[in-house]
Amino acid sequence: MIAACDKAGVVLAGIFQFRFKPAWRYLKRAASEGRLGRLFVGDAYNKWYRTREYYASASWRGTWELDGGGALMNQGIHVVDLLQWIMGDVEEITAYVRTLRHSIEAEDTAAAILRYRNGAVGVIEATTSVYPGYPMSVEVHGERGTVKVAGDWITDWSVQDTTEDELREVGRVFAPEASQSTASDPAQTDPTWHRMQIADIVDSILEGREPAVPGREARKSVQIIEAIYQSSREGKPVKLL
Repeated sequence: MIAACDKAGVVLAGIFQFRFKPAWRYLKRAASEGRLGRLFVGDAYNKWYRTREYYASASWRGTWELDGGGALMNQGIHVVDLLQWIMGDVEEITAYVRTLRHSIEAEDTAAAILRYRNGAVGVIEATTSVYPGYPMSVEVHGERGTVKVAGDWITDWSVQDTTEDELREVGRVFAPEASQSTASDPAQTDPTWHRMQIADIVDSILEGREPAVPGREARKSVQIIEAIYQSSREGKPVKLL
């Protein structure tokens, strides 16, 4: 797809609407601007629940051929994208992928250990087998502190030398607990952030610029998930080029 769009001179974008949510953008900026110092650990959790009826509602769900995978490729890809966007490129992965609860071809439970190119380490856990389902979350730990985001909110901001102005800014996207209805019911998706990303894609075409999530950037999360699948199949670490 990337090669074809390059050849045709048209825009290619991946839909990763969570990048447009304020809490995630704030964490990304804090990490990029060095507020957390050198990053040591970056973890992502997508512990969702899907019913038997969800998978039975369409023949493509949970299949390798048409869904491309299970809890990682369908649901968890968004938190994988956010993690690599914030932490940077992943260098090596060791993983276990299992189908434990649902009668589907692909996985409903996965766990991976990551080594990032910047030397940090972390984990990814993704599932549709955990009842009742919990908000998607990322935890980032650096030499100057820790930030946790769950659902649409910052749930922990423990950063050294936080100023009063910064506290006020964090407060606009802070909640001690986070709820996310899509953790158990995909029909509850808020379309606001999809609309924002689609507007950005339209603007990128009109303005002759790259969209916020161009094809090459979108491919990164797919490569990480494919490496997780490969590591589980082969029973050994997989290095990403």
